[in-house]
Amino acid sequence: MPTQKVNCWEELDCGREPGGAREAELGPCPAAIDRTCDGINGGTNAGRICWAIEGTLCCDQVDGNFADKSERCATCPLFRRVKYEEGCHFQLLKPGLGSDDPQTLHRLLNDSVALIGVCRDIFACLAERPLLQLIVQHALAITRASSAAAYVFSADGDELTLEAHAGALERPERVALDAESALAQAARTRRVAKGRMALAGQGRDAAVAAVPVGGRETLAGVLELVTADGEFSLDDEWFLREFSLSAALGIENARTIAALRELKRFDKAKSRFVALLMHHITSPLATIACSLQALSQLRHKLSEADSDQLIANSLDRINTIQTLSKRLLDLAAIRSGSSLAAVRPVCPAEPLRREVENRLPRARELGVELIVADSREQPLVLADPDGLRVIFANLLGNAVKYCTRTVKRVEAGLSVHAGRCRVSIRDTGIGIPPDDQSRVFEEFHRAANAAPLRGHGLGLAVVKELVDRYGGELELESTVGEGTTITILFPLVDPTPPA
Repeated sequence: MPTQKVNCWEELDCGREPGGAREAELGPCPAAIDRTCDGINGGTNAGRICWAIEGTLCCDQVDGNFADKSERCATCPLFRRVKYEEGCHFQLLKPGLGSDDPQTLHRLLNDSVALIGVCRDIFACLAERPLLQLIVQHALAITRASSAAAYVFSADGDELTLEAHAGALERPERVALDAESALAQAARTRRVAKGRMALAGQGRDAAVAAVPVGGRETLAGVLELVTADGEFSLDDEWFLREFSLSAALGIENARTIAALRELKRFDKAKSRFVALLMHHITSPLATIACSLQALSQLRHKLSEADSDQLIANSLDRINTIQTLSKRLLDLAAIRSGSSLAAVRPVCPAEPLRREVENRLPRARELGVELIVADSREQPLVLADPDGLRVIFANLLGNAVKYCTRTVKRVEAGLSVHAGRCRVSIRDTGIGIPPDDQSRVFEEFHRAANAAPLRGHGLGLAVVKELVDRYGGELELESTVGEGTTITILFPLVDPTPPA
């Protein structure tokens, strides 16, 4: 004789079964008297599918429909027990989600097949932005809504931002988490939220359903559906909930793939950095070693001039390594934020003028005309004077060094335009090839035509780190054989103190 399967009122001892201790107080439980579910999962009436029945008593409170309580029911010991005992015969929902209408059953079958195809598409897409667009398009098709939108949390986590949208209705770009809307409510409670919204210029409103997208630990965002025709049915809510779980897994998968790609890119960049660093160190060390070996083995045969030349070569290479080490330490210190003083309002005009004066002797030696345009403007930017001098020293040094054409001229200027301070340094040098212009601010990268001139490829990397630190932008214009102009755009600081 088969063992009698346990019903919900027997497992949870709620006392709402017919004749139970709390029947008179709360009325009979719908799960105990719903004969349309008799026998499902081997239970009496709906005793083993109570999660799909509206109005059951759980945790000492009467619950709503399946869409409202499905998350809590999924952690219920009875739900897990029934699912384990029934195995492949486990039935999650009532037939037709409570409807015996053949048309409804046919629609559910079609939607189930569609959901399988949607899941396949979601897991095949490995980029987050296209995936979000795919999610809203499928959600629109499944629910036959008027509009679908995918919102994700902003960087600071205090609002939702629109990332993908499909349908005829316009949706806001940003929604605060404390707003009185279904979208914000779903983000706060991590549960399906429904509401209504007015349709602009139509004199009527529309139904809104917001479904959180994410797992139990983290929430990726919220999927919002708007329909101008009727309400979202229980069928729609169920499919949206299942769809959101698949969407959350797809988003997590895409983000994991992106993180792996970033790690791979970082690892490749690190290997390249180490290889280039070793090249820049081993080459001067080899020169030093050869010079010292010649001095050691041939010192009695070398003339005084040859010995002096070998010593000068060694000292020059030592200076090269010291310069490289200093640049690397500066770059590391800037990135860690420990090398420079705190930023404060400062005028870039004075550091620029001083660095032009410092470069004048070297410019005269190379026959380069170095001038700074006279400007009466004294704009204030948030920066550090020492950092500004480092920026201008690197840019002016490069401009002077690469002026190898017949006309040798370097111009530095400062102006204020459109609420920003513009510092431009223009030279008539060799220029930068188009293929190198996007990479000149990377560590150790040097343009193809710069090989004959000595350098490490670190100066512009230091410049970019400092400009980023001060909230500025870099613009580069260059033509091979004509020259290069590098412009720094600093945000202005209001000199008027607050009242």
